Amino acid sequence: NNVTGNTRGIYLDYSLENSIHGNDLTRNIQGITLSVSTSNSISGNNLAANGQGIHFSSVIFWESMNEGDTTYDVPNIYGASYNCISRNNLVGNTYGVWISLSSNNTFSSNNFINNTHQANFENPLANSFTEVNPEIIENVSASNWDDGTTGNYWGDYEGRYPNASKLDGSGTWNTPY
Repeated sequence: NNVTGNTRGIYLDYSLENSIHGNDLTRNIQGITLSVSTSNSISGNNLAANGQGIHFSSVIFWESMNEGDTTYDVPNIYGASYNCISRNNLVGNTYGVWISLSSNNTFSSNNFINNTHQANFENPLANSFTEVNPEIIENVSASNWDDGTTGNYWGDYEGRYPNASKLDGSGTWNTPY
């Protein structure tokens, strides 16, 4: 499939166990969007010249809690989680990947090349008038940038880490991106 010039090239909303494979997504605002979607596979896609190559979005529902005489608001965060993103080419996007309060996604064997920003982590709660426990934010923003064996290719790696060196000629470097 060739998807060009849209707000969202491919959009999964509250979706489970889908496979997005072998697409060419160019000049969209968001190439692929996962909104509150879980256990999806995104592989073998070419995402080029998009605003955001792959966008992970969340929704936040505020709940009032009472503890003794004190009432406070607590965010219930639902993000795009437990998705596998592999063997994609993210080239020349403004943001290769944009992650908003989504967790436990695994990125491996992707090529991040000539994106203005390779990855961005948004915290929409940062400007909240309600104090939010930092552990909540840390837990919902964590992702895995390898599958335990294979990481990703970062086109700007050597410029960003000029003192890094390859380990045993394996293509793996001694400094994480």
